[in-house]
Amino acid sequence: MHLSRDTSYNFDLGPTFDRLIGELYYPYEIEVRMRNSIFLFGRFSVGLIGRLVLLAEQPRSPTILFRSGAFCEAHPSSKIIVGGEHRVSSVSHNSAGVYGKLFSHLFSEEQKESLKNEALGVTLGDGVILSADTTVVDGVRIAEGAVLAAGAVAVGACEAFGLYGGVPARWLKQRLSPRQIEIATQFDLAKVRGHCLPATAGILRDLEHGDLSIDAARGMVDYMDAVPRIVMAGTRGANNEIVLGGIEAFRVGERTITDPAHEGTLRAYFDQARGPRGTIQWSPDIFHAIGIA
Repeated sequence: MHLSRDTSYNFDLGPTFDRLIGELYYPYEIEVRMRNSIFLFGRFSVGLIGRLVLLAEQPRSPTILFRSGAFCEAHPSSKIIVGGEHRVSSVSHNSAGVYGKLFSHLFSEEQKESLKNEALGVTLGDGVILSADTTVVDGVRIAEGAVLAAGAVAVGACEAFGLYGGVPARWLKQRLSPRQIEIATQFDLAKVRGHCLPATAGILRDLEHGDLSIDAARGMVDYMDAVPRIVMAGTRGANNEIVLGGIEAFRVGERTITDPAHEGTLRAYFDQARGPRGTIQWSPDIFHAIGIA
């Protein structure tokens, strides 16, 4: 299907495809805020929300505890642990939680602060893949294009385009050739506009075969100067997962959308993702379609 950047498409989901309405969020960055905790998910990385395990307490000031690039994938059995580290080098390594609610209720705020175990946060670059039964622990940085093999546990930094395996995860090999890394870096799939994405598989194939130059390939697609972002409220679920709440704001880059007409159109569009429905109106980039990106 040829996609227009200015057109919305009507999809009949049928009785068994209501889950597809969540894909309204896919082409955009998602920012989830829980008081002072901030979690950022890149384009087409919204599936990572279900992989996070939140063992962190609220930081003292607004802090990004998780950030992912675009086009990251994670198997349903994988886990990303934010927080949970104890001060094992300190005599007082317990958290307030070990005392229970009644004892900790008697602690002063200063005493509670001394028992806090604050998260270091987790960062994933563009195109990171977490295979089955993998774990990423707090404080880890995984660079662009790196892959964790099945069962790996990442406890330290992972370099760009590396394949890592084992417990703890160790570098096994570079998964791409120097030419492929050049293509991935310079073509910059993360910034390609939504209506151009269906063509990128063929473009990247031609680049790898040497049938296109990178300059020619970049000229075949449109790029975004600033990525649209949806800011949402969040809460912690019963299993320490993120539970998405309502939309708080819309942004393009760091610019918040304040025009009432534009904000109303965006809210009506994304409200389709709430509640059962048999059809949706979908756009490859609703921000661009209404002229604000």
